[in-house]
Amino acid sequence: MEGADKIVYLAAAMAAAGVVFIADLWLPVHSAIAALYMIVVVIIAGGGLQKLVVPAGAACLILTVIAYFISPVTAANPHAAPDLIISDLVIACVTALAFRLSLQTAPLIAAEREAHEARRISEERYSAIFHQSPVSIWESDWTRVFAHMRATGITSESLRASTDAISVLRNLGSTHIANKATARLFGTDSPDAMAGKTFVAHYMPSTEAALAEIFATFLEGGQMREVETQFRTAKGKVIDVLWRATLLQGQSEWSRVLITAIDVTDHNQARAKLEQAAADLAHAARVSTLGQLSASIAHEVSQPLAAIKTYGESAKRWLAAPTPDLTEVGLCLDGVVANSTRASEILARVRSLARKDTPEPEPFDLAGLIAESVRMLQREANAHATHIRELVEPGLPVAFANRVQIQQVVVNLVLNAIQAMDKIDGRPREVVISLSMAPNQMVNIEVRDNGTGIALENPNEIFQPFHTTKANGMGMGLAICRSIVEAHGGAIRAENNIGMGAAVCFTVPTEVRIADTTQRHPLGDVGRAKDPMASSTIAAGELSRKLGDSPQGFTTPTKH
Repeated sequence: MEGADKIVYLAAAMAAAGVVFIADLWLPVHSAIAALYMIVVVIIAGGGLQKLVVPAGAACLILTVIAYFISPVTAANPHAAPDLIISDLVIACVTALAFRLSLQTAPLIAAEREAHEARRISEERYSAIFHQSPVSIWESDWTRVFAHMRATGITSESLRASTDAISVLRNLGSTHIANKATARLFGTDSPDAMAGKTFVAHYMPSTEAALAEIFATFLEGGQMREVETQFRTAKGKVIDVLWRATLLQGQSEWSRVLITAIDVTDHNQARAKLEQAAADLAHAARVSTLGQLSASIAHEVSQPLAAIKTYGESAKRWLAAPTPDLTEVGLCLDGVVANSTRASEILARVRSLARKDTPEPEPFDLAGLIAESVRMLQREANAHATHIRELVEPGLPVAFANRVQIQQVVVNLVLNAIQAMDKIDGRPREVVISLSMAPNQMVNIEVRDNGTGIALENPNEIFQPFHTTKANGMGMGLAICRSIVEAHGGAIRAENNIGMGAAVCFTVPTEVRIADTTQRHPLGDVGRAKDPMASSTIAAGELSRKLGDSPQGFTTPTKH
C-alpha cells in the first residue's frame, strides 16, 4: 500500500477516535459506548498499519479511562463502571484479534505488494518496448467484422474469389492502441490519433486482397497470417509492407488482433536491382557463348542461304528455257521460301539469346529446345569429334520457365561437356542429353559425358564462382547456370560417373506443378506485383556475395 493511502487510513482512525471520545464524554447513554473504539483498531488494521495496531488499542483504552473520570455524566450513570470494564474488554479483544490477523496476513499483504510492484514494472517495461520498438505494432478489434461475416454467410472461399465484401468489412474494425513506429510508418501525428479508427485511408487496391486473405485464414481456424502488400502514407508515398495479423485470446471472437507491419520498400528495391544485375550477368554470359559459337552459327546460316541461291539459279534456268516449266519454277520458289524461313528461324534463335529482355516464364517443349540447342552446337561438336545423343522419355509435360535462360543453361552444359573431352583418345567422345520426369512435377535434364570427370572431392563445387580450368575462362558460366535454375525453383547438381566422365543434372518446373502450386497458395505474395523470377533473389544474392568475396583467379582441376 502506498504511503498516501496509509496517511488516509491513519487520519480516518484519528477522526473516529475523536468522535467516539466526545460521544463517550458527553452523551448520557447508559451503555458501553466506548466499545466503539474497536472501529479505530479495525481501521488501523485494515489500512495495513500492522505496527500501529497495538499502540492504537492502548490509546483507545487510555481514552476510555480518561473519559470515565472526567465525564460529567459518569456520576449519574450507575452502570458506568461495568460499561468501562466491558468497553475495555471489547477493545482489548479486538486489538488482540486484529494483531493476530495482521501477523497472519502480513506475508499475504507483502506478497500482494510485491506482485503489484512487479505488475507495475512489467507494464512500464511493456509500454517502453511497445512504443520504442522499430516495428510498427497495433492492436485492433475485429468483433464487428466477425459478426457481419457470420450474419451474411461470408466464407473463406467467397473472400478469396471476390473482394467485393471487403469494401464493407474494412470499415468495421477499430484500433485499440498503436505504437510510435506505426505513426512514423504511416506519417501521422501521433499513435493516439489512431485509436478508435481504421487504416482504410492508407489502403491501396492490393491491400484489400491482403485483408481478404487474412480474414479467410482466420475463418478457416488459422491464428496467424503474413502477407506482403502496399499502403499509402499520409504524404501519399506508396510503401511495400510485410503485414502480419495474429489472433489473440479475447472476451469475444476476434476482439483482439495483434498486427505488425515492416516496411520492406528498400529491401524490394535492392532486390530488384540485384535481380537486374543477375539478369545483366546472365545476358553477358549468353553473348559470350554466342561468340564461342559464331563459327557454328555462320555455318548453320550459310546452309539455307546456299540453298536459296541454288533454288534461285534453278528457277532462272527453268524460266530461260524455250518452254518455261512453271511447275518446276514453283517448286524452286517453294524451296526459296522454306530456306528463307529456316534462315529466319536461325537468326531469331540467335537474337533471342542475345536479346536483353526481362525474363518471363512461358510454357514450351523441352524436347524441342534440346533439339534446337543440339543443332546450334553441332558444328562445335564436329570440330571436337564428339557425338551428341538425345534420350527423351515419352509423355513429358510442357515445361514452364524462361525459355531463353533454360536454353542458355543447356548450351553451357553441353559446350562444357564437349570441351571436357578434348584430351580423350582411344575411345569415342559422346555427350548424352537425357530428359526424364522427376519428383514434384519437375522435369530432369541430364548432360553426361565420358571425359576425365571432375577432379574435386565435392563435384558440386564447380558451381562456385571463379572455378575454372580454362586459360581464358572467368569461371562464371556454371555459377550463372545455378542461379538461373534455382531462380526457377529447380536444383542443379554434378557427379562423377561410375566409369568415366561426369554428369550435370538440373530440374525445370512444369505447367502441372505451377498450376498445383497456384491452387494450394493462391495468395502467397498478396499485394505485390507478381514477378515470376522473384525467387532469384536468394540465388542472385548468394552469387553477388561470392562475387565480392571470392579471390580472383582461383582455379580448380576440373573439366567443367
